[in-house]
Amino acid sequence: MERDRLIGLDGLRGIAAVAVLAYHVLDTYGTNGFLAVDFFFMLSGYVMARTYEKRLADRGAAGRFLVGRIAKLWPTMAIASLITVPWLWLRMPDQAPLITLANLFLLPTPSSFGLYILNPPAWSILYELVANAVHAAVLGRLSQRQLAAVAALLAGLLVWTAHAHGMNFVTNDNVLGLGLVRVLCPYVIGIVLYRWWRDRPPVALPAQAIWAAMPVYFVAGSLWWNGSWLPDTLFVLLLCPLMIAGGLAMKGEGRFARMAGFWGAVSFPLYAIHGPLLIVMRPAGVPLPCSSRCALPPASRSRRACARSTPGWASGWQAWRRPLPQARTRRRPEFPWHSRPFGLGARTSREAERSGFRDSRAGGAVPVPLDRSL
Repeated sequence: MERDRLIGLDGLRGIAAVAVLAYHVLDTYGTNGFLAVDFFFMLSGYVMARTYEKRLADRGAAGRFLVGRIAKLWPTMAIASLITVPWLWLRMPDQAPLITLANLFLLPTPSSFGLYILNPPAWSILYELVANAVHAAVLGRLSQRQLAAVAALLAGLLVWTAHAHGMNFVTNDNVLGLGLVRVLCPYVIGIVLYRWWRDRPPVALPAQAIWAAMPVYFVAGSLWWNGSWLPDTLFVLLLCPLMIAGGLAMKGEGRFARMAGFWGAVSFPLYAIHGPLLIVMRPAGVPLPCSSRCALPPASRSRRACARSTPGWASGWQAWRRPLPQARTRRRPEFPWHSRPFGLGARTSREAERSGFRDSRAGGAVPVPLDRSL
């Protein structure tokens, strides 16, 4: 019974993967779909506790567990990263051997263009493996009360860090430091939820609300509270547990089960491959919505003018969305896989200043030389 497939969580995993894809494709439109990665971490903690925690007490089980996780995650990421190897060797022949070897094994390489040039989302997979190792070595041996205390401490650290830097605080500078807080907090909460609920959550939410929660939140956040640390933190600490509870309560068969199973099966391959595909598509001239020249109009341009000059569906989106407090357009980097590095978003005044923009009282947001260290 406990090992039965949870189709509700499979469907939510697929929605989260699509949300991350939309965040990277529609980068210049300022979506906050990066929070779907935090949902992945919490879901991983729940599923790992559900599937493996009883076995971790056996002798040698921790090592087998970690080897199994590496065998499950690494091959897909490595194969996806191979897509960008030819592009890297053409653009950076001197550094390509070291970067290729390191990135293929999920190791970061300090560079002005990012720690993971081959596959930028790889940072999250590395840290999920770190969380798995901590789970096997320490967390699985803690009592429920001790684990709840650790979760509370990590939640406090997450709130403090989000208040200081915004929720999207994983950048090239701090992915090796603050990134651990962002991964461990939802992961440990996922373990606590499993120990409390055992697949029987105390609340039952409508299936329609659960399926719609993530897309509605990301669209609403992009329109109204983009850049605010508090709603994004509440998404992780409150909405993610509610979505897991709703997913556990979903029951179904036939077409619904097949659809949820399909999206659950393709979620990780989609997450692994979309970054490399974007890297090679942009220089090849493949049209993407974020290439719209009016994606982030300057402060002097009106919404109506934006609507006239922006083609297609993007005009309606840009014409009626609320203006952001700080412009997020940036000079296109030499390596045009993204208008900003994966995982980096200037969504608050502090982040906008760090990302290469200062506020001019006379003329709005004025670009200044971009700091390549970000």
